[in-house]
Amino acid sequence: MRSETESRSQSGTFEDKELICKECDKRFLFSAKEQEFFKHKGFQHEPARCPDCRKQKRQQLEKEMTQIKCAKCGKETKALIDIKKDVPVYCRDCFEKMK
Repeated sequence: MRSETESRSQSGTFEDKELICKECDKRFLFSAKEQEFFKHKGFQHEPARCPDCRKQKRQQLEKEMTQIKCAKCGKETKALIDIKKDVPVYCRDCFEKMK
């Protein structure tokens, strides 16, 4: 796969390119619009999975989420962890404030 700088045309804009999914080996399009979105969000890597495999991966992760209460504010949230009673778990807002 080419790096972000290699996927740009001479004019500095992104061009559509074809990638191969690491899960199903299916070819999929990584559009110029998606590349711009990735850059805007600060993502460092191209997608490794096709849209269908990404959707399946998200659905699997959602099933593995555990309902928890934030150790700081008590807000209900979900976490992808094996909860241990002696380790505090925080909601996204409290975690971001602690950074």
